[in-house]
Amino acid sequence: MWFLKRKPLVALGIDISRYSIEICALTSERDVVAYERVAMGEGRENDMLRMNLDQALAKLYTRAGNLHGVRVVTNIPEQHTYVRYFDVPVDVSGNDLLLHLQKEAGKVIPLEPRDMTATYVVLGKPEKSKTTKRVLFAATRKDITRTILEAFHAVGIDD
Repeated sequence: MWFLKRKPLVALGIDISRYSIEICALTSERDVVAYERVAMGEGRENDMLRMNLDQALAKLYTRAGNLHGVRVVTNIPEQHTYVRYFDVPVDVSGNDLLLHLQKEAGKVIPLEPRDMTATYVVLGKPEKSKTTKRVLFAATRKDITRTILEAFHAVGIDD
C-alpha cells in the first residue's frame, strides 16, 4: 500500500557539542524521521567522538533504516568557532577576497591562516552607491575540523 512506504531520507543533521551528539534524520519534505541523542562520555576526545557518533548512528539506523547516500550537515562546536562580519571593498573578489579576509581575520581571530579552516559568504549585492560589501567569515582550527572528519570516516560517513 502506498501509505505504508517509507519516504527516502535525504539528510542527517549532526550537532556535536562538548556534552552530546544529536542526530536528526530528515526526508525531502523536511519531515523528521528519527532523532537520537547520546551524551559524551569521559576519555580522549577523538576516541569518544568516534564511539559516541557510532552509537548514535546505530540507534538512529534501527529507527530510520538505510542511512547511506544521504547528505550530512554538521556543525563545529561553538567554543571552537570564530564568526565575524567584514566590510570589504566591492572591487575585491576571488582569491584576492579570501586573502583580504584572512588578513582582516588575523587582526581579531587568534589563528594563523595556515592553522584554520575557513569559509565566507558575501551577503547580498552591494548597492551601486556603496564602496564596500558585507561578508560573513567563519573559521575554526584545522585540527578540530580534521578530528571531526576522521570520526565521520571511521563510522562510514564520507565526504
